This record gives sequence, structure tokens and C-alpha cells, in this order.
Amino acid sequence: MWDANKIEVAALLKKNGKRVGVLAMQYAGVKSQFSGIWKVEEAGVYEAIVYAYDPANGNTGVDSVTFSVNYKN
Repeated sequence: MWDANKIEVAALLKKNGKRVGVLAMQYAGVKSQFSGIWKVEEAGVYEAIVYAYDPANGNTGVDSVTFSVNYKN
């Protein structure tokens, strides 16, 4: 079993193909789940490219999701 505290997990956040942030994620206390909080500044269609990296052996996993934000001040 791997130690979740030794795995680097982050989401690269994009809007219209341009990077708008990087979200470091922490172990969420449930097997295979990580979480983080990112403040949305404006409405639009975003992409999150999430990766997990184990520096001890170089193992890496990547996935992405597209999501829409409807936001009003």
C-alpha cells in the first residue's frame, strides 16, 4: 500500500486554453481521494488536468475534466 502523504497531487486549471491556476491537493481521508479549494473569479468553461506523482519511483497518473461555471457577483 502506498502512503498518500508522499504522493504529489495537483490540478492544473485552464480557461480558454490558458493556465489560470494550479491547485495543490491533499489527501481527503478516504482511500484514493484528494481535495483542494480553488476560488472561481469568473464564469466560463474550464479544464482541470489532475495528476498524481510518486517521486519515489516516478509513477504518474493523469486525467482531465471540463466543467462550466455560471457565476454572478
